[in-house]
Amino acid sequence: MRKGTAATTGLWLVAAGAHLALGRWIDHAAGTGVLGAASLYAYLAIGLGTQNILVRRRAARLAPRVAPGLPAGV
Repeated sequence: MRKGTAATTGLWLVAAGAHLALGRWIDHAAGTGVLGAASLYAYLAIGLGTQNILVRRRAARLAPRVAPGLPAGV
């Protein structure tokens, strides 16, 4: 159902790391100390939520259609 490879995982980890690093840099420059963590959590939630929706839609298109009241495979 997913079409990701090891390169996809690597790029995703690099993007998350870059996001965390930029958040920490902004926190250091602004002196707030909370933007980096909150921003990373939002990034992860939006990214993983979007992936979940897309994979579920793709799976629904690939799933065999079953008539109501009939067991699967009939």
